[in-house]
Amino acid sequence: MSIPDLLPEVEHTIRQEGLLSPDEVLVVAVSGGPDSLALLHILWRMAPGWRWRLHVAHLDHGLRGAQSLREATMVATTAAHWGISATVEWRDVRAHAEATGEGIQAAARAVRYAFLAEIAFERQATAVVVAHQADDQAETLLHHLIRGAGPEGLAAMRPRLEWPAWRLLGGCADREIGPALVRPLLNIPRRHIEAYCAANDLYPTSDPSNESDRYTRTRIRQKVLPLLRELNPRIVESLGRTARLAAQQADDLQLLLEQHWPKLAQEQPGAIVFDRSVWDELLPSLRRLALRQAVARLRPGHALDAAQIDRALEAIATRRPRLDLGASLRLAVSRQTIKLSHLGSNQADGPLHAVRGNE
Repeated sequence: MSIPDLLPEVEHTIRQEGLLSPDEVLVVAVSGGPDSLALLHILWRMAPGWRWRLHVAHLDHGLRGAQSLREATMVATTAAHWGISATVEWRDVRAHAEATGEGIQAAARAVRYAFLAEIAFERQATAVVVAHQADDQAETLLHHLIRGAGPEGLAAMRPRLEWPAWRLLGGCADREIGPALVRPLLNIPRRHIEAYCAANDLYPTSDPSNESDRYTRTRIRQKVLPLLRELNPRIVESLGRTARLAAQQADDLQLLLEQHWPKLAQEQPGAIVFDRSVWDELLPSLRRLALRQAVARLRPGHALDAAQIDRALEAIATRRPRLDLGASLRLAVSRQTIKLSHLGSNQADGPLHAVRGNE
């Protein structure tokens, strides 16, 4: 197999999809693995022509002792060798997991994105660039599919997320304006990235936790995708295409909902009230999306799972007077209105008997 130079493909993706512009300040998340090291090398090569100012951000999660320290040292040394400024810090992910009750992977993700957002604000960056690639996209789509997902879930990871779409992930709910989150490698398979590293004398590190079958994503990578490749050798590309189509459908549905929202929804402190006559005219997919959007506005950072949404839709259809949901939310249904309220506000009364799902 000939070894491709990935720069032209990445540059084409950035131009075609409008992911980045000239003269930006970019925080590049670099773990030291092949994906992030290749990403940094490509952006470093592109930076003079695009007049970018790069800054490397590396987080030691405090989970693998001396090995993590070696990775941090390698990233700092590489950035210095290429003339790129860098921030290398340590955070206690295990303590965060114990404090929040999250699993280690979820806690690591939360701490990492909060760190990236923090560095982006410090550097006045316009974007945070991360190295998720085509195989990551395929694994994410399959992970969502296993749990059950609609168009938004099947869209998996977006090439570019504006700040409002990821500010909660970045732990900055109070900031209205912030950097975009950009993924320019989503169309490039892992094997091409590894070949690029070898061809350019890049020596990435490896994280042994990525091979642990304790995690669903690892089992998808090691067992599910190889089986699917037997049926379709281009399964990663096919799943990537599915994600792009699902993203288009999700965006179209969101646009339709935004057109209905002013007549459909009245937003009150701690509650959103739907007009029943407008609700009854909505397509079923828009009703589901309207509930999800109402939850997101009332309880930022929380979500109801598919089963909870189904129960809410059934309660609305059968005019059940009241239903307590997860995420401290209550649904009240009448002939004229459908009211979703946050039980922590003065809009709700009575005790909470929440049915909690995967939030």
